[in-house]
Amino acid sequence: MRNFAKLGLLAVVAAVGAACQAESSTIAKETGYQTGCTIETRSSAGALMLTGIAKGTEGETGQYRLTLRGGDGRNSTNTSQGGAFQIGPGGEAQTGTVRLFNTGVYDADLEISLAGKTHSCSKRIGNSI
Repeated sequence: MRNFAKLGLLAVVAAVGAACQAESSTIAKETGYQTGCTIETRSSAGALMLTGIAKGTEGETGQYRLTLRGGDGRNSTNTSQGGAFQIGPGGEAQTGTVRLFNTGVYDADLEISLAGKTHSCSKRIGNSI
């Protein structure tokens, strides 16, 4: 009887382990993309290009608000733009692009609403004294 009890216990442990593995695989597939946002910058023809990026699951739709403040002493900006977006292949969507002077200091804030949650990210661009 002892061997049968040990075999029964091993069968239960193996079944529980298999169930846990199946659950982990499902969760990994469902959350293949991390939800959130980022602000990317790059130089182009003497200007600075700033792009807001929303991250999520392909096909999801949401809203964004990109706010920008700052300048270089001669020129300044305090602007905001927003609208709708849809997450594309690769789990990203460009939410808005702004072209800035290469000089100055700018504070950019991006807020996205996606899948019932709000995510925000910020970035300081340029050098301050």
